[in-house]
Amino acid sequence: QEAKNDTQNTDIENMPKTRYSTQRATSSMSASKKQKTTPSLYELLCVRSKYEVDEAAVIQAAQQKLDDDDRICPYWYHSRIKSSFLSRALELGLGIDVIKALISPVAIRQKDHDGCFALHRACQGEASSEVLTTVLDAWPDAAEHEDYDMKTPLHYLCQNRYASMDMVHKVLDQWLILEHNRSSHAVDSFISEVENQSQEDLRGDIKEPLHYLSSLFKGNNNQNYPYLNDMMTYFINANLWNGVWLVIKTHPSIVKTMELQTTIKADFLFTAKEYLYLPTMMILIKNEPELLEGV
Repeated sequence: QEAKNDTQNTDIENMPKTRYSTQRATSSMSASKKQKTTPSLYELLCVRSKYEVDEAAVIQAAQQKLDDDDRICPYWYHSRIKSSFLSRALELGLGIDVIKALISPVAIRQKDHDGCFALHRACQGEASSEVLTTVLDAWPDAAEHEDYDMKTPLHYLCQNRYASMDMVHKVLDQWLILEHNRSSHAVDSFISEVENQSQEDLRGDIKEPLHYLSSLFKGNNNQNYPYLNDMMTYFINANLWNGVWLVIKTHPSIVKTMELQTTIKADFLFTAKEYLYLPTMMILIKNEPELLEGV
């Protein structure tokens, strides 16, 4: 009888454990099955056309990948060179939600088999201005990098018939940050390179800001304020702020022709100090006693 009671007690003690083990096993099998049925980013993006892509599935797969390394494809097709799923999505022309889901500090800096970063790819296809802005903001320095064909993102953008001027202005403004791009030779050489590569003349609307910049760097318009004012107006309307500061840096006295109100000019100078050197700032406030009143 005592042996029988001991056996019954043992069975009772083991019942919850057995039930828990069964539930855990069932849950594990279910998760395993679910994991097997969820397509990987590689499977979802290894297609020939964007019309074959389930964008919602791509976003879901990207959200499940918490490690940046998971956003890098070990090889693409047969190139055996690492690339990012972000670059592939840009090549396919996928939507902004997909691009945002795939962007990461690693993916945005990953070169593909052509030496292109994500920004290069955004400048080549039919990406929207919103997509390009998102990629550019994620890593602005990409605008200065060349691929294996010695092309910057701006080269591709100027050859892209789908590119809007808003897109060109954004990348051009970033391109102007580099000191070696701030010369008439650099700008004129860029125009020649683009036209030689595409074997056709550069679009007139794209040439306009480039011609302004080339003329500015040549310094042929020291006294031609109407032309400089036209240049300033263009740069301001295009949000080419690096171009605006270059005009002011080269011709500080042009500020007097802008007829800024005193309060606006104070705000203007506050912003200008981030871009201009002290001697230029001194020229800007020269003969402006109302700005210094009460100081």
